[in-house]
Amino acid sequence: MGRAEKPPQFVGIPSSTTVKAGESVTFLAKAVGQPAPHFRWCRSDGSPLASGGNYQVEVLPDGTTKLTINKCTTNDSDTYLCVAENEGGAVQTRCSLNVLGLSLFS
Repeated sequence: MGRAEKPPQFVGIPSSTTVKAGESVTFLAKAVGQPAPHFRWCRSDGSPLASGGNYQVEVLPDGTTKLTINKCTTNDSDTYLCVAENEGGAVQTRCSLNVLGLSLFS
């Protein structure tokens, strides 16, 4: 007898944040469902993010996913979407990143 499918549900959502250029930021999200959901991170234009360059995407055994952006630049200022999906459906949550440029004044 198989388990009933349960669509994903976020139990932890990422927080929007502001950082200075050159700093790193990590967004965390956690979802549950049956079967365990798969995660995707995207920018607001829908372009998918994967590990490489300044981006690091991880999924932990407890169902938490992490998006780390290293050495942020003002080009990283955007809304980021995390999508959790399984055979039962898909849900998404979003967070915003604001990267402050370097000040010309000291």
